[in-house]
Amino acid sequence: MSDGEEEKGKWTHIIEATWKELQDTSPRYTPYVTYGLLTANILMFLATFGAMSNDPWSVGLTASEFIENLLAPKVLLSMFAHAGIIHLLGNMAYLYKHGDNVEAAMGRLRYLVFYLICGYAAVASQVLYSSAVGTPRVMLAPMVGASGAISGVLGAYLYLWPGASTYRCFCFRFSCYCMRLTARRDIAIWLGFQFVLPVLEPSVAVFAHLGGLVAGIALAPIIAKRENVARLRQMVKQGEYRGPPPDEYEVLVTGWDGVVKVVVALAVIAVVAVAALGVKGHMWHVYTVKYRLDGGVEELVETGLPQPLKVERVITGCLPVGVSCFPVDGYLLVSHGPASNIGILLSVGLIGALLLLLYDAVKSQREWEVL
Repeated sequence: MSDGEEEKGKWTHIIEATWKELQDTSPRYTPYVTYGLLTANILMFLATFGAMSNDPWSVGLTASEFIENLLAPKVLLSMFAHAGIIHLLGNMAYLYKHGDNVEAAMGRLRYLVFYLICGYAAVASQVLYSSAVGTPRVMLAPMVGASGAISGVLGAYLYLWPGASTYRCFCFRFSCYCMRLTARRDIAIWLGFQFVLPVLEPSVAVFAHLGGLVAGIALAPIIAKRENVARLRQMVKQGEYRGPPPDEYEVLVTGWDGVVKVVVALAVIAVVAVAALGVKGHMWHVYTVKYRLDGGVEELVETGLPQPLKVERVITGCLPVGVSCFPVDGYLLVSHGPASNIGILLSVGLIGALLLLLYDAVKSQREWEVL
């Protein structure tokens, strides 16, 4: 297939499309930390699969827990656990595809620190959203997954490698239409989809994705090494890379185009709005939350002074499904205690600092991009 055909797109089968989606213009670099993160996520998924099936609150982090203890071990645990195999595979595909480029620009140790900070910022952003909504169902929803940290990787990739070539495939049953496009457009499509996702799947922590991406862009020029970027630029010029070659025109283009600027601006506006609303009264006085057989939820709520919520235990009847059970009818027992706003204030402070760094990062984006 010629480059021209790739640019126009081509119908192919789902196996080839899956392989194409994993390709991009990548440096000849062994990303040991990315491989380590992939392994850690997979092992954690296997280790917590039973717990996620029976009692997701034992693994997932709730907004109320984070507000009361920002350093709770479950913050880190929830960043590596996943709700299901599709959730895991989707996240790992994005990490595998984009992690090596970002790791090469930052260096291994810096990249690991960057990944964890982005994951933490993502949690803080989602917690502020939960606080802004303020209902028990949202405050007690367990958060799991590496999506927030990986969104940070995507943000750094968008900053450092916007002209890299990649593929985007759209599938109908087992046939897929694949076309080659630049990373800046590919990630812009992903980012734009985040604003549609809540309609399709309300349980997805979209604001963790947005917060992680903002953190990734803001931190990229601080954590990336100039000498690494200079070396990678030279490697690309000499053809020392893997994956589809960048378009000759794109090599000459620097900075983001209008589409990317619009979707990034929308993400920033959404995060700013959530941070501003997140300082409102953020917790309710709750006794129990009952899950019905039809999947609905009955909330027994008594309004009052803001109180932190904590899941004490899950009482459930089980319908056996393989080695685990599906909760048929159960009660989520919730305790409450003295309220504290320290988690909210520190989350707002973290997001605010990242937004200030984002302003400086965007101004110098053209100086940093590898491709």
